[in-house]
Parts: sequence; C-alpha cells; structure tokens
Amino acid sequence: MATRSKSRQDRFTQRFSRNLPSIVRMAVMPYEHRWSTHMHVPADQEIMHILHGHMNLVTAHGSIVAGPGDTLLVQAGIPHRDVFDPADPLVVFVCQFNWSLAKPYFHRVDNTQLLTLPVTTKAELAQIFDQLRSMLFHPSESDIAARFDGLNVHAWGPVDADRHIAGARLLTILLLFLRHAEQIGAPPSRSAIAPRRQLRAQELIDKAKAYIAANYARPLGLREIATRLGTSPYHLSHVFSRESEYSFAAHLRDVRLTKAQALLTEEVFPIGNVARAVGYPNPNYFAKIFRKRFGLSPTEFASAKKH
Repeated sequence: MATRSKSRQDRFTQRFSRNLPSIVRMAVMPYEHRWSTHMHVPADQEIMHILHGHMNLVTAHGSIVAGPGDTLLVQAGIPHRDVFDPADPLVVFVCQFNWSLAKPYFHRVDNTQLLTLPVTTKAELAQIFDQLRSMLFHPSESDIAARFDGLNVHAWGPVDADRHIAGARLLTILLLFLRHAEQIGAPPSRSAIAPRRQLRAQELIDKAKAYIAANYARPLGLREIATRLGTSPYHLSHVFSRESEYSFAAHLRDVRLTKAQALLTEEVFPIGNVARAVGYPNPNYFAKIFRKRFGLSPTEFASAKKH
C-alpha cells in the first residue's frame, strides 16, 4: 500500500513538472493600506514573497501571519485581506499566474506548510525569487497604471522573450513547495525500534508544532490546537510534555521569543509592534518575559545588535 501511495505521489509530481505555469504579471509592490481594510479577489493564482514588513493574510477560512522571507499562496477567486501595520511598511514581490494544474496543486499545498519550510529550502527559494525579480523591466507609467490599478509599482514583467524562463523558475518554486508538503504530510516510517504509540505521539507533536509556527502571532491556546488536531487538550498537553523537551506553553513561548529576536535583529521596530507581531498584545508583559529568557530587555537587545 505504501509503495502504491508513493507511486501516485511520483506521478503527480511528474505531471506538475511537465506543465509550466503562465505568468500574467509580476512586480515588487509597496502595499497600500486599502488592501488591509477591504476584501479583494484575485482573478489569477497569486504567489507573494515578503521582502519587508509583516502581514496577516485573512480569508473566510481563517488567517495566517508571515514576515520577511516567507512566501504565501492565494488561489484565484478567494476573497482576502492583506492586513499590516502602516507603521511597518509592507513590500511584497507578487507573481500572478495561470496554471492548468492549480486545482490539484492547492489540494496538496497550503500556507500552513509553507511557513514550516527549512532554512536551506528558504535560502534556495530566495535565490530563485531574486532571479525572477531580475527579469522585471520598466515600462511607461501609463502601462503600469493600466495593469496595476494605479498602485505604486515601478517595474513589472517579464518581457515576452523571457516568459518561458520565468515560468520555469516559478514552476521550480511551486515544486519545492510540493516536495516539502509531501515530506511533512507523509506518515512516519515504521521502525522495529519505535513502537506505534510513539510514532502516533510524534506525529501529533509535529502537527502541533506546525500549527504553532503558522499561528504564533495571534492569541493561541492548547484547546484550539487540540480541537484542530482531533484530540483533547489534556492528551495533547500530556503527549507534548512526555515526548518533547518542552511543555506546550514553553514551546509556544520559545517560538514567539525566537521570532521576536529575529525582528529586533533585522531592523529597529517599535517594541509594541514587535510584541504584537509575535502574539503578545501587552508590550510590558512581552518585555518582562523577553528579559527573563535572554537577560536583556527588548530595547537593550536591539541596541546591542547595532554595535
């Protein structure tokens, strides 16, 4: 059965790799506040690679928070808002495309998975996105206004001569996403050493950690995650403490504070903005637990990184 399942996955991957997506438009876009406040519906499939700032992608099915270096997908016809703090400008490389295989692809890949990409894959993706950005060209202002509804866009592309190359690069990005989705979605291999109970427990922990990685920036509790994973809060808490080095609460706190460290290292942000971006609406409480964890206040940590 496992061999048959793997064979089906291989056929899907081969099918995807033989069909190039067709890029409709792409651009580096400083986002405007209206995209935060009004639902909008893309006519084409959309991939968004965040260059600066943080955004909360809100749809009827929920929301997901992403920051610099993260990539999100939006299906054509899905109403959504791109929520961000105007004090923290949002700049995104956007690529809109058509693809005959979009429907089966989106059944296998979602944004929760994309936020768990390993560092090595994200570095590989960053290079490909840079290659796509290098293919942008600078048309007249009237052309840009016609294609981007008067948005603050300075270049778009690719030119017709590069369209197949750009499509191949976009396909590589989509296939990297698919590979990761299949890896984390695959059932754990059975081992004569590890009992089945432990395998099920580890799978539960992995899914809980993936959910935390995708949703740490908003209020998040044990009950919500347990409900999503089809188990009880008591069982999830017990398994988490028994099978991992942290309790559930300690792991959530560690994820949030590690993300806060990264934000404070990248650039100078108001402490209140950093606190909210990692799931702490109270900046004073955030500063207290940050100091307890790292021995410095957020302000002291940011100042030390500048010297």
